[in-house]
Amino acid sequence: MKATSSFVLPSARLFHRSGIASAVVIALALAGCGGGGGSSFPVTGQPAAQGGGPDAGPGTQQASAGIISGTAAAGLPLRGTVTVRDAKGATKTVPLSSIGGYSVDVTGMTGPFLFIAQGTAGSSQYTLVSAATSADVNGNINITPFTDLVVANIAGQLASKFFESGDYSALTKEALDSELSGLKAKLLPALLALGVDASVDLLRTAFTPLASALDTALDVLRVSVDPASNVATIRNLVTQQQLADDLATRAAAETGVAPMDGAGMASAGDDISQVRKVFADFSSRFADGAPVAAALRPLLTDDFLFQDMDAAEFSAEVAADPNLVGGSFTDVTPVGFEPGKSSVLVDFTHRDKDGVAFSRQQNVRVAKGSDGVWRLAGDGHAMELEIHPLARSWGNGTCGGTGFDVIIKDHHAGNSGAVAGVIVTGPGFPQAGVKYVPAVRDLAWYWVDPALPQMPNPGYQMQGNCIGLIDEQKEAVIKAIPDNAVYVFKAVDASGQPVQYNGAAMVYTLRVPRRPLTMTEALALRPPVMTPSVPFTDYKGGPLTLSVAGVNPGFSTHLVLGIADAMYQTSYSDEVDVAPRRDGTASHAFTLPTISSSVWQNYSVTTTDADWRQIVVTGLSGSLATP
Repeated sequence: MKATSSFVLPSARLFHRSGIASAVVIALALAGCGGGGGSSFPVTGQPAAQGGGPDAGPGTQQASAGIISGTAAAGLPLRGTVTVRDAKGATKTVPLSSIGGYSVDVTGMTGPFLFIAQGTAGSSQYTLVSAATSADVNGNINITPFTDLVVANIAGQLASKFFESGDYSALTKEALDSELSGLKAKLLPALLALGVDASVDLLRTAFTPLASALDTALDVLRVSVDPASNVATIRNLVTQQQLADDLATRAAAETGVAPMDGAGMASAGDDISQVRKVFADFSSRFADGAPVAAALRPLLTDDFLFQDMDAAEFSAEVAADPNLVGGSFTDVTPVGFEPGKSSVLVDFTHRDKDGVAFSRQQNVRVAKGSDGVWRLAGDGHAMELEIHPLARSWGNGTCGGTGFDVIIKDHHAGNSGAVAGVIVTGPGFPQAGVKYVPAVRDLAWYWVDPALPQMPNPGYQMQGNCIGLIDEQKEAVIKAIPDNAVYVFKAVDASGQPVQYNGAAMVYTLRVPRRPLTMTEALALRPPVMTPSVPFTDYKGGPLTLSVAGVNPGFSTHLVLGIADAMYQTSYSDEVDVAPRRDGTASHAFTLPTISSSVWQNYSVTTTDADWRQIVVTGLSGSLATP
C-alpha cells in the first residue's frame, strides 16, 4: 500500500505483468472519448479456421482410414490448435497438448493433407504448416518451421497461403520427399553438430520438445520468410550464419548452395541445457518457502541489471514475492547467442505453484563466468520498460478503448540522469514514433497528444468508442500489425540525442506476440465483472474484498483499489497479482486507511488472454458528500 499525493501505484516489476497506474484513471476516462472503444473483451485466443474448399483436383488421392499424429513445436511446444484440411476441403480441428502433441482421425478424408498449427511458443506467435499424403496415414507428421519451409517450397509461396488456397495438386509424395531431402542437405552439418542423427526425416521422425536433439536444432536454427520477396532465411543463432531460400525455386533446381557450417556448434546443446538449469536452480530456492535474499545472490552476475534493479535490489525484491514460492520458470527459449560474452539471451515464463502464468520476460541474459558457472545477468535495461496490447472498458460498459499499455519508469536516475524522453517506434505507432516524457510523483511516463495537450497519455490508445462510432481506418491499422512485432525504445536527452549507459546507447527492443484487438473484436466478447463487498460509492477506506468473475484462469489477475480526497491531496492505493480459480473467479481482501472527507474511488481488474493481451475493466466513482 502506498500513501501519496496522487493515485500512485507501485509497478509490479518482478516476474509480473505491470498494472496501469491508477493515477491516470481520470485522464484515460477523458482521453478514451476520442475515438472508438469496447465494452466486452476476450479471455481466450482466436478460434481456429474452419470451412470447406474447392472440389478435389488432379492430385487427389483415395479416401483414408486411420489417424495421423505428431508434434507441433518451434524449439518450445506450441500451445493452440491444429487444423487438417484434405484435398476436398474437409477440415478437422484438434487441440495441442501441453507438449505440443496432436492426434487427428482422418478416416473418410481424402489425401493429400495440409496441417496448420496456430498458437504460441513462449512469447512468440506461430502459424506453422505441414503436409502428408495418404501413405502417411497412421504415421507421425511433425509441424515445425522446417516443415513449413518444405511446404512453402513446394507451393512457391507462403505455406499459410497454400493452406488457404485449397488446391493441393502440387503436393505429392515425390515433391515432399524431394524438398525434405534438399532442406536436410542444407542443414546437415549443423544438425550433426547438434547431435541429430544423420538418418533424420524432418517431417516424419518423432521427437520430444525440450528433450531431443531435433528440438535443440529448432532452438538454434530459426526460419523466417519475407512475404514481399518470397525469400526465406535460415539463421543460425550460434554462428550468425544465414542461408537464403527462394521459395520459387524447387530443391532440384538449386545449384551451388553451400550447406550451413557446423563449426563452433558442438557445445550449443549443452549450453542450452545449462541455461535452463540456471532457472531450475533459481526456482529451487523457493521450493519450500521464501528464501533470504542472500541465498539468491550467488545465482546472479556481478554486473546484473534487470529493469533498473541491480543484483542486491533484485534479490531483495524477489525473495519477498509470495507468487514465486513453489513456482517455476518455463518455456525458456534461446533468442540469441553472444559467443564473445559467453552468454545466451533467453525468454521465459514465470508460473506459480499451480501453473498459472504471471509474466513473460524477454531478452534476459544468462552468462558463463570465468569459473565455468552460468548465472543470470538480467535484461541490461537501465529503465523499466514494458509494452502490452491492451483493451479497456469502463465499468458501466459505455466507453472503452484499445491499443497498447506502455510502461516506462526510471527508478534510479543516477544511471540515466540525462534521459529527457523515450521514443517508442513500431507497427501501429506513427512513423516518427511517440515520445514519452518523465511523469511527476513517480508515475509511469506519458506522452501528450497534440489534439489534447492538457491530457497526459500513459499508454497508446489506437481506438476508442466513447462517441459510439467505430473508425474503419483505425480498425485496418490495427489488423495490419504483424505477429511478433518489434518495438524499439530509444532514450534521448533534452536535445533529442541518444543517451548512453555503460558506453552503449540506451536502445532496447521488445516483442509483442499478437496485435491489439480491434474495437469490433473487443465488442464481441464479455469483460470480467467486479463485485465489491462494500459498494464502491460508500467506500472511504478500511476492509473491502474485491471479487471478480470471467477472468482467464491460466493467467494471473491484477486487481487495483484506490481512494483519494476530492482535491487529490491525500490518496491511498494498493494493487496485487492473484492466481484465479479454475472457474475464472478471483478475489482479494484490501484494507486502505480511511479518508473522512469526500472521496473518489478507483478500481480495476486486468486479465490476460492466450495471446498475452491485457483486458482491463476500470471504474471510477465518488462519495462527494462530506459526512
